Amino acid sequence: MMTNNEIIDLLRMSTQIHRTMMEQHGTFEQALTQFMAEPRHSNRTTTEPTPEPKSYKPKKPHDYDGSVATFDRFMRELRANFAADPKAFESVRGRIIFALSCMATGKAERWANRMEKRVFNGRFTVTTWEAFESLLKEHFDDPNEREHAQTKIGSLKQGKKSADEFFVEFEDLMDLAGYNDEAYIHLLCDNLDKEVVRAIYYQRAMPKTYAEWKEHAIQIDRHIKEFEKGAPGRNEAPRFPPRWMQDRRAEPRMERSVPGPANMEGPSGVPGGGGQVYGGPGQPMDIDRSRGASGRPVICYNCNKPGHLARNCKEPQKPRNAQRVREIVSKEDVRALMEELKLEGKDFVESAE
Repeated sequence: MMTNNEIIDLLRMSTQIHRTMMEQHGTFEQALTQFMAEPRHSNRTTTEPTPEPKSYKPKKPHDYDGSVATFDRFMRELRANFAADPKAFESVRGRIIFALSCMATGKAERWANRMEKRVFNGRFTVTTWEAFESLLKEHFDDPNEREHAQTKIGSLKQGKKSADEFFVEFEDLMDLAGYNDEAYIHLLCDNLDKEVVRAIYYQRAMPKTYAEWKEHAIQIDRHIKEFEKGAPGRNEAPRFPPRWMQDRRAEPRMERSVPGPANMEGPSGVPGGGGQVYGGPGQPMDIDRSRGASGRPVICYNCNKPGHLARNCKEPQKPRNAQRVREIVSKEDVRALMEELKLEGKDFVESAE
């Protein structure tokens, strides 16, 4: 049960809460009335103006002197200026005057002065930019451009360059050279690094098009460069082929026995002629060392006895000179030897004919 004092305090609190709610309600009603009385607009949101994109102004072309080497750069810079500000170069006359103003040195300046006079005198018959560009190419471009490009692309070697750098230079000349894919692949085989070409040929599936050759060459060249940089404990990495290529190399030749008939006896006394076949140059033949190649007995020049050579003679070595040779070798032996050599030479000539 609540006491009287507690009931009085509760009534006071509820009265205060009701009074506060009435004050807030009145404030809310006033605000709502004021809002409804204000005039309404169709669009109360304000949008900020979007800033205009900054215009890109390329650099003015370099002063062209009329040289063949810088003609392509001059034309490229002209096209960049025309594309960056199409409103300024909308007229053909404006483009031509701008191009002539950039020809400020050398023979290009002299040619531009003549053309400029024709433009301002009304005697200039060119009416399109394409026609003026053809006129420029006729006077300043390389007349043998294709032949020079073919010579350059044929002598372009990868060397110490990466495959990416090589293909940038290679493809700069491709459009001018005018070859087909087969010719370009042949040039890649000759001009790329030999390790790269060898690795491509060791693959199971050979690339067939120029694009495939380029992709494989760049990938393999990057692997080679990474391997050479990361070889531990070596100042210079070992060359290719890598381990996966080594299993295709020819294996060393092994010794093997050659079987023969059972009733034959080889020079070493093994039945059946079971000699050994050796790799490389082989073993010397077992021949009669007491006779020469012609079958005649060998005579020692030291002791003048048959059956051995002078280097194997057991007698004291005698001085060797022309007189000693004449004492040992008779004139008959010399004549017989000369006749034998003549006959052998004649047989050789007849067999060759």
